Amino acid sequence: MKTQPNKLPTAGDIAAHVDYMRSFGYVAPAQRVRIAIPDAAAVLRAYLSYFLGPRMQWLPEYDRVAEWLTDNHGLGLLCAGDCGRGKSLLCERVLPLIIHRHYRLVVKTVQATRLPFCGDEWLAYRLVMVDDVGTEDVSVRFGNRRDMFAELVDAAEKEGHLLLLTCNYGTDGLTQRYGLRVVDRLRGLVRGVRFKGPSLRAEGKNNR
Repeated sequence: MKTQPNKLPTAGDIAAHVDYMRSFGYVAPAQRVRIAIPDAAAVLRAYLSYFLGPRMQWLPEYDRVAEWLTDNHGLGLLCAGDCGRGKSLLCERVLPLIIHRHYRLVVKTVQATRLPFCGDEWLAYRLVMVDDVGTEDVSVRFGNRRDMFAELVDAAEKEGHLLLLTCNYGTDGLTQRYGLRVVDRLRGLVRGVRFKGPSLRAEGKNNR
């Protein structure tokens, strides 16, 4: 591909160059899943009210989740922090429905404890939700040890997959569990929302 020596390339020139280089094995940066939903706070409130009915109360954390729905800038979502604040309800039940309604994309959901049994097919899914990250064991098959969550993070970075995650760890806990390499990559893949406060389970006001 020849260009004028003193001519600055346009976006179209670069796109054509990238497509040409793919035939030689060039790996282009992954295109990430973009979420941008108008009136996201109202949409989120409607879905929460559907699941919780009169028990629904708008928590401060939901403002951050609504911001993510308004424009995720290609990032996934990590809901981390105290137990019983509605993290699993959001990521496992509410957000997959909202994303499907607006984009017809299906979020594949899995409990972290099931990750060691999921196999390589999970590494190919475009949108993946993992509940209770950090509770899974390392997969051992025929003497081979695999950390499926670490592999999921690597695949998401390379392929542009969107991750929805919940956990009860802070950043330090995640680093101790997975190491700095995985957590550093995770920082570039998700936006974190801290859930902080007393559990709502005992009060009967919320789900997981």
